[in-house]
Amino acid sequence: MLVRVIVFLLLASTTAFAQVDGVDALFTNALQEELSKHENGLHLYQRSEVFRKMILRHVAEKLRAKKPEYNNIPFAQHQSQRGVFSGDLSNDSFGQEETSVAISRKDPNRIIVGSNDEAANIRSLPVFLTTNGGTSWYTSRMPIPPAPYYAYCDPFLAADQYGGFYYAFLIFNEKLSMSNIMVAHSADGAVWTYGEPVIFGKGSSASMEDKESIAVDFATTSATNGRVYVSWMHFDSDPSKEGLQLAWSDNLGQNWSAPVKIDDGSGFFSQVKVDNNGNVFYTMSEYRGDGALAGQYMLISYDHGATFVRRKIADYFNFPISTKFQVPTLKGYNGIQAFPYIAMEYDSHLSTLHAVYGTYQKWNDSVSSALLYYVKTTDEGKSWSYPYPIGFQGDSAALKTDRFMPWIGVDEGNGDVHIIYYSSEDDPNNLKVEAYRAIIHSEGGVSYSRLSDSLFNPLHVTDYNTNPFIGDYIGCQISGSTYVYTWTEDRKGYSDGEIYAYVTNPNAGVSAIHQVSANALRILSTYPNPVRDGKIKLGFAIPTEGNVSISLTSLNGSSVTFLFADHLAQGTYEKEIDLGLVSSGEYIISLDVGNQSTQKQIVVIH
Repeated sequence: MLVRVIVFLLLASTTAFAQVDGVDALFTNALQEELSKHENGLHLYQRSEVFRKMILRHVAEKLRAKKPEYNNIPFAQHQSQRGVFSGDLSNDSFGQEETSVAISRKDPNRIIVGSNDEAANIRSLPVFLTTNGGTSWYTSRMPIPPAPYYAYCDPFLAADQYGGFYYAFLIFNEKLSMSNIMVAHSADGAVWTYGEPVIFGKGSSASMEDKESIAVDFATTSATNGRVYVSWMHFDSDPSKEGLQLAWSDNLGQNWSAPVKIDDGSGFFSQVKVDNNGNVFYTMSEYRGDGALAGQYMLISYDHGATFVRRKIADYFNFPISTKFQVPTLKGYNGIQAFPYIAMEYDSHLSTLHAVYGTYQKWNDSVSSALLYYVKTTDEGKSWSYPYPIGFQGDSAALKTDRFMPWIGVDEGNGDVHIIYYSSEDDPNNLKVEAYRAIIHSEGGVSYSRLSDSLFNPLHVTDYNTNPFIGDYIGCQISGSTYVYTWTEDRKGYSDGEIYAYVTNPNAGVSAIHQVSANALRILSTYPNPVRDGKIKLGFAIPTEGNVSISLTSLNGSSVTFLFADHLAQGTYEKEIDLGLVSSGEYIISLDVGNQSTQKQIVVIH
């Protein structure tokens, strides 16, 4: 009877279940079956959030296999968020793709989206603005850059510290047949002004710029607070000059430093981030001389961009030997970028960096699948978590499902990581795709949901030369309690890529700064995780004085080990715990004070 009460409460709070015919009986039976497999299963289900998410994941997988209507059920059930779905923001007959998004740091309802535009003879890029959290959008265009330049492609947006925005993109000098980078600034997302091009005085047609990104230093204690950084890839007829570049501005993009070359020319793509200490982080893909991908790397500067140290993101790759920079090839034509995309969870000491990157699995000589993996580091790239596959991995080998083109964001309030990506898992022919969202919950578990409500063929999205092109990236941005996801689809059927957006903002009109309750019991850190040397440092905060216990439970609930017990005062603590006698595997570590409990999932490897 108690299980049915729990199920009833879940159903009452989850609209996805309520909309499915017959879900009550099917879900109840599946849940009872899963709980019966575990000793004290019902007790753990009531007490442990991590165990509950694991059980619900197994239940969702079973139901999804039995009935197509269950495809929308995420693995872990969380309180539903109010969302606004917006389709075809541009509402014209021309194609748009390659979206970027930014949320005002002063007003979470003010959001801008940028994209490429494939309309002929258009000399500026579009900007889509909402001031009411996505309920309605205003469509306009950036001002045409000063002659002899015109806007070309690759929009990249960022918020400034005052509530305004930056809009970076590539520009083209038609007199000299060369590209440059322009950054516009706006106080409100509606009126934009230009400074000088990032590469001032550039006069050579033997070089081109590509794949720029932009980030702002928000660190209040940093000597460069408010500085805006731009990174990009520089191509040159002289190979010794090629490489990843960085420049910065201290006056809202009006003037720029001389570019700094930060690699040897083997890197491609760039994404720049700045932590709460003003340190600059730069991710890239590195290619060998034959064009095959050699690895994903992160470069870090502790002197505001003057010099960089180099660290590898992960050693687990399965890339083909190929002469193409884009790997693998989607549906026989459109290349999929395998770049590393990062999000930063800011901290006053060492920020946590989260990354998602693409790879692929070759099943036989004629078929391969694009795959995605997630990793994180809590020590500035010195070590990384074991790569976690994104998506329902059970269907990859059987259906050759493609999952590709991700973007990543992190909720600094609860530590959840959000990843948007394309997936073909719902098309039996593995041709059409939809936008999906994965949420990697900080307390353990992963939930999945569709953002699209319709499949589309990515090869029908074309550029102005009618070549298939869905872009190189899509968008995900999180600020406080506002989450925004943007992507491209083709629903009109005449090769018109349309921009779609989904905005969730349960606290519309409230300040974008999300404050964590001072009365919350929290596990602040588990380092290292995975545990490889038998010891883990557990950081935690307790809201009131009381008896504190730390225990370790195996995921199947078969064993419980008590690691620590003491009477502690209110405050923040860090305890080193010996796990040398614990077998390799996945565990739930629980922190209990009085009638409060919180959990994290850890991995032990010997």
